[in-house]
Amino acid sequence: MRKTTSVLFIYFGVIICTLLLRIAFSLGFGDWGGIDSGDVWTFIVQILIFGVMPFTLYFIINKKAKFAEIPNIFTEFGFTKPKGKHIGLSIVIALCMMFCATCIVVIWSFFLSMLGYSRSSQSTDYYNIGILFKELAFTALLPAFFEEFTHRGLLFAGLKEGKKKGIILIILTSLFFALMHQNIYQTVYTFFDGMIMGLVTYYSGSIVCGMLVHFMNNGINVLEEFLYQKTTWFAWLDDKVYDFFTGTFFGYIVAVALFTLCLAAIFVLLRFMRRDAKEDGILLEQSIEDGKYTVADKVLIGAIIAMGVAATAFTLAWGIMR
Repeated sequence: MRKTTSVLFIYFGVIICTLLLRIAFSLGFGDWGGIDSGDVWTFIVQILIFGVMPFTLYFIINKKAKFAEIPNIFTEFGFTKPKGKHIGLSIVIALCMMFCATCIVVIWSFFLSMLGYSRSSQSTDYYNIGILFKELAFTALLPAFFEEFTHRGLLFAGLKEGKKKGIILIILTSLFFALMHQNIYQTVYTFFDGMIMGLVTYYSGSIVCGMLVHFMNNGINVLEEFLYQKTTWFAWLDDKVYDFFTGTFFGYIVAVALFTLCLAAIFVLLRFMRRDAKEDGILLEQSIEDGKYTVADKVLIGAIIAMGVAATAFTLAWGIMR
């Protein structure tokens, strides 16, 4: 089995397991006396389904279970030392991405509400400092490592064999990333985030940069929620800023201007990284090898997208009926 087909087959299995586990948890499977079901969910999905499962299957199918090949797997998945300036650029890109994603969430939430959709959400109660560190681990660190491991590691390693243009690789893996969440509320902004993290990984040649952007995005959100609950001044300031941007005409203008500025900054910084990638000869467009996705590859791609769309559409219907 060629690498592209095997990787798509592995990822298809990952998505099936994620969907089945989600159904099981909705039926009460995660209620393990005294243990937070969200923590159980995160542990199983992130470490086992997005980590152990794809690595093991890739190791067996593509490396014939030869332990000497393990370092090569991590290299193929993009675990290389990034350039120092790419780390700096990734940090700035992450901050700009967060503001843009927040704007997208506000607009998308408004659109969903117009359809009659109501979101079911549970906020974390930060009753002690230990909860903060637990959330940083479970909400920021684990997803940043394992979701990137699968989407910008496993998928990049396999789909590159199709020798499509780099932007096609980014769009396809970002679509997979968005639909993987199986939640209509998250679909649009996770696609946007996936595009940015994909481009950062692709142009830097290192999955570490994509992981850094992912960790910053999730980690800062955790810190924001913690400060909102624990500090009066931050909650007051956060409410004032939100009301300004969403409740005043001048705030709308400023928000649009900042959104445009952040997008422009992301574009410029990515162009710097792309220039380095071109000089290093790591762009797919620079490859002299020819290749294409087979019929089996296209069937698997279609099946993955169809399953993700169906699961996401169900959450929309459920949110409207609730």
